[in-house]
Amino acid sequence: MKKVLKFTLYLALLLILLLLLIRVGIKIFFPPEKIKALLIQELRERTHREVEIGQLSMGLRGIRIKEFRLSNYPAFSQGTFLKSEDFTIRYSLPALLKKKLSITSVTLFYPRIFIIRNPDMSFNFSDLIPSEGETPLIQKKKRESRSFAFSLFVTQARILDGEIKFTDKAHSRNSFKTSQINLDIKGLSLLTPFSLTAEGQLSHEELEGKFRLMSIINIAREKIEIKELMLGTEALSLGINGKVENFAAPRWEFTISNRQFLLENLYRLLSRKLRLPDRLQVTGQPEFYARLSGTLERVSVQGEIKLDAVTFTYKDILQKGGGYPAGGSFDLLIESREKVFINTLSLFLNTSSVQCKGSIQGLGKRPLFNADISWDGFRLRDLTELLPLARKYDIQGKSQSLINIQGRGTDLQIQGIFNLTEFNFRFQESLIHDMNIEMLFTEKNLKIKKLSGFLDKEPFSLTCTVNDFKNPDIQFTLLMNKLNLNPLSRISMEKDANPPLSAAPKGDREVSSPLEGVSLNGNLQIKKVLFKTMELENVTAKVKLSNHIFHVNPFSFSAYQGQARGVIACNLKDLNQPWFRIAGNLKGLSLNALLSSLSSYKDMAYGTIRLSVNLNGKGTSLENIKGEGEGALSDGKLTNIPVVSALAGALNISALKEVTYQSITGHFFIEQGRIKTDDLKLISPDVHILARGWVDMEKQLEFKVTVKLAEKYTKGDLAKYTADEE
Repeated sequence: MKKVLKFTLYLALLLILLLLLIRVGIKIFFPPEKIKALLIQELRERTHREVEIGQLSMGLRGIRIKEFRLSNYPAFSQGTFLKSEDFTIRYSLPALLKKKLSITSVTLFYPRIFIIRNPDMSFNFSDLIPSEGETPLIQKKKRESRSFAFSLFVTQARILDGEIKFTDKAHSRNSFKTSQINLDIKGLSLLTPFSLTAEGQLSHEELEGKFRLMSIINIAREKIEIKELMLGTEALSLGINGKVENFAAPRWEFTISNRQFLLENLYRLLSRKLRLPDRLQVTGQPEFYARLSGTLERVSVQGEIKLDAVTFTYKDILQKGGGYPAGGSFDLLIESREKVFINTLSLFLNTSSVQCKGSIQGLGKRPLFNADISWDGFRLRDLTELLPLARKYDIQGKSQSLINIQGRGTDLQIQGIFNLTEFNFRFQESLIHDMNIEMLFTEKNLKIKKLSGFLDKEPFSLTCTVNDFKNPDIQFTLLMNKLNLNPLSRISMEKDANPPLSAAPKGDREVSSPLEGVSLNGNLQIKKVLFKTMELENVTAKVKLSNHIFHVNPFSFSAYQGQARGVIACNLKDLNQPWFRIAGNLKGLSLNALLSSLSSYKDMAYGTIRLSVNLNGKGTSLENIKGEGEGALSDGKLTNIPVVSALAGALNISALKEVTYQSITGHFFIEQGRIKTDDLKLISPDVHILARGWVDMEKQLEFKVTVKLAEKYTKGDLAKYTADEE
């Protein structure tokens, strides 16, 4: 037992002595300054860049370097490519004893790598990657003879707490930084596959995230297989896997899918940089999938996105609930980073979809577009389900369209067709149903070849053309059987009853017209128009708008057994103070029919109306209206009028209870909010009446009335009341 202990002790002392001898030998045969010079020379030859090494120390386990720096090509005057505060190199001790320096592992502590993409799209490491068929830089120089061999065979490499800063001089917004990088390469070999894993932090402007990479690299076959690449922020987490082949002319194939996609978090992130609507609420997780394949010059992008689980609300205008099918798919081809070929771009909403095919060339400030957008059988109900305000109108129908877009920027050329069938729309008590539209359009013009349907079971049709959208010239013809304006009048009354909480005062400031450059010519024919208790028939109008002047010349209609005809002109340049003129005449209207329709004075006045009027004014106040006119009633009678009946009772003249007249005539003038007359006359067999005075818009009046009775009422028992004829 004592012999064993002695042998063990001697062996331990021998090993310690051997290690001391090896350490001394290393310092003798491999002095640090010589190794430092050797490393600098080797790295310079292999990279064609300047190398700086601070303090270097050697031991049995390896070499430790303080303050290591590698320049951009060709010198530090072009900037630093890599620097590391602490750099350890492990070498093979058996090889070292044979006067060979064989490096097996490298570890960089706190390295900082600066990657730059130049305006010509090259990188500051492009010189280290040989082009296809080119001899690598590391083989271009012949090795000089050395006193001992140098073998760079690294089997393991690590980066601890590293940082990579990417600066894009071609597109500054693409710059980003990664930090807290931990990278581990195991089994590093030029001939067999080895693994590379990494993780760290990503930052781009105000966006922060994390990444994790697991990959297999085969340099001999020029292949990188990405087992998993996870990119994540608080809003979005993507999973990527795929492969890259042929390092000189890379070919790749990746699949991308979202592991997490929190729209509410994404909205919060975007709100930091963009002015997004405060009342927009977005929640839920979309499902996203994409497949990328190709080369640097040709990339195929395919995928789809599902929004079924997404909910969003904007005020009471837009609303989508979870479970409502929506999404899209795409199949794109990108060539030379300058052309995009859209094989398929599809968006769907429930059972309806929109497709796009075409190309975009020159992905810059003025790209060239050539695309076809189409949909067939798009159900309007699928769209109105997202619009709460539209649901109450019960909109239904199907649309079809084909649109072609060509050109650049503001010089786009657009042409297409749009058809709408089986369109139904309910407004108040009115219902538009079975409406069909055929429309052609370009970027400048619009032509409605046919618009026909039914309004409350009454047919109507419209044809219309619009030439030059910048300065629209509109031509139209509208034919209708019946138009009921009462729903519109109810809306107007509701608005008057609920005025806005605040409104800017109009003052005298000129309000520019939105009709600048607009011209209009059209014909209107409506067999029957209903407004409150009025009923107009055979309404026709010829409409014209030019240089802000709106003309209706002429208009005509039939009402209450008579006819009306006239002209209207209005200057709409200043909407705050519009100028207008109205001239027209009425013939043959039944006074009793008119009063019965508009008032409670039914069966109290009869006669046939003739009226001509000429009015003009400026602004919206009735006090600004000026004009004159004349009117006449003929062959009528007044009966059961309370004032006249009371007078007849007091005078005991039963004939006055019903006054038959031959005519009622008069001229009138309108100014300062009053209607004035000096010669309103009533002529009948029993009485002549002359009235002078005025009535204003507030129904105040002041009249002087002269009554002249027939001779039979100025004699006998009535003489005491009527000393003369007046």
